[in-house]
Amino acid sequence: MMTLEQTTLNSDNNAASQVPTFDADYWLSTQENKKEFAAIVKYLKTEFENVSVFQLNSSTVEVKMSDAEGVYKFVFDKTFPDSPPKLFAQRKNEVKLKSVPNWNIEGKSISEAFIHFYNTIEI
Repeated sequence: MMTLEQTTLNSDNNAASQVPTFDADYWLSTQENKKEFAAIVKYLKTEFENVSVFQLNSSTVEVKMSDAEGVYKFVFDKTFPDSPPKLFAQRKNEVKLKSVPNWNIEGKSISEAFIHFYNTIEI
């Protein structure tokens, strides 16, 4: 597991060893989508005090958030953005995969679709 906030999603010659690598068909393999993901993380930081980002493998990224009520995480796997990120909630030592409403990205950027999606779910 790599903590993405301690690395850079932008490649440069000085930090090449710290740049996470993703499968070629994973959505974060393009610069445009890395910017979209940065917008998603920035938005989540306005909603939660504690937000951490981890690369689990070359086609899965996890965003973990916490507040006084619990710990939550969005998992962006190889099915994203065709499918919504998976949402897990942990409260009182019980972890649940939360059901989410329909995911609709048509006509929106990935970050816009995520923010709309986020505002329609119950955490």
